[in-house]
Amino acid sequence: MSTGMVERLTEIPNVVGRFADRFAIIDNQNRYVTCHMRSVSVGSLPATDP
Repeated sequence: MSTGMVERLTEIPNVVGRFADRFAIIDNQNRYVTCHMRSVSVGSLPATDP
């Protein structure tokens, strides 16, 4: 799959949410808010030490 094709697919918010559990999607331009990433939830984040 070409880089251009991946870029075109990631323009569709549902694609990002649907495959978030299988692929690490890095959004350097901050286009997607957390509501588009259905698999990310506060409870699934690791605890941090103070």
